Amino acid sequence: MHDVSLSVAPSPPVRRAALLQPTYPKQALDKKVSGRVLLKVLLGTDGRVKDAHVIESVPTGVFDQAALDYARKGRFPPVLEDGKPVEAWGRLPFTYNVD
Repeated sequence: MHDVSLSVAPSPPVRRAALLQPTYPKQALDKKVSGRVLLKVLLGTDGRVKDAHVIESVPTGVFDQAALDYARKGRFPPVLEDGKPVEAWGRLPFTYNVD
């Protein structure tokens, strides 16, 4: 199993297929709360997230579910080794800003 750093985040946009936009939780938006979440994800050979969990979130619990939903519904470019897709663990950062 490989351990990589994924460069996929809500912004700036990167190359990805069939990836939904992350949801900004309504309560956080109403209260003008910004934050960040760092997920650890297992990316399958097909580019789909097979497993995901929160490593860190600030503020705790506010954006966790939105980040997990985004990761689980998306499809990312697979990690390649010798030109072939492989399963890999990676970190997926999210930043939520109210401007």
